[in-house]
Amino acid sequence: MFWILCITSLLSCMTERERETQVSVTNVQLAANYSTKGLKRSHQSSVKIEVFVNGDRLGNGSGNYFSHKGRNFIITSAHVIEDVDNIFAVKGNNLEVVECKTAYINKSKDIAILIPEREFHTITPVKYTWRGEVSRGEPIYFTSFPSDLSEISTQGIVAGHSSEYYIIQSAAWMGSSGSVVFNKRGHAIGILTGVKVGHSPLGLAQVINNMIMVTPIYFLRESNLKEILDSEYPR
Repeated sequence: MFWILCITSLLSCMTERERETQVSVTNVQLAANYSTKGLKRSHQSSVKIEVFVNGDRLGNGSGNYFSHKGRNFIITSAHVIEDVDNIFAVKGNNLEVVECKTAYINKSKDIAILIPEREFHTITPVKYTWRGEVSRGEPIYFTSFPSDLSEISTQGIVAGHSSEYYIIQSAAWMGSSGSVVFNKRGHAIGILTGVKVGHSPLGLAQVINNMIMVTPIYFLRESNLKEILDSEYPR
């Protein structure tokens, strides 16, 4: 099976699972202009997260490359990297591939932090700034690597929230999990973790189109981040 859509509760794992031969990726010309700072930062920091088990490529998710007080790291979703042997961050159409190690994983919040084994040469991280509050109707932006496509930048709006998640109205596909969601001013507000799943009149599980679950970034506030990075970057 080319993709496996795993529905365990209200979330759908959106890590692309592929066991067939690698398909070619269409090259796309990068946009010269950005409509907002949030769109620009989401695109500039975006990386594909490829995972391997027993030497075989299991699939991919998405993530973003940040810097905090001179220390570089990648944010993605926990389910993207769970139970794998090797993790690689890829920029663009295989422009650069860097192996990563896991510095932090929180399965209940579906957040993970990766540390690249070396610095990227083709991109620089964006400064980590976050915002813990969002407003209904607020525009948001994220860049991801869905299916067999290259970087796709997407716009949406905050539609609502639950006790643990923001719900945004937008479009996302398998491979988009782990994308950091930015507001218009370029602050990180959350991590894309799954799609909303409901039930049809017959009781069958059914993906609710355009409703995406986002873990709030305040679960990764600066005090927590500092503790994680201090353990990986001893002074």
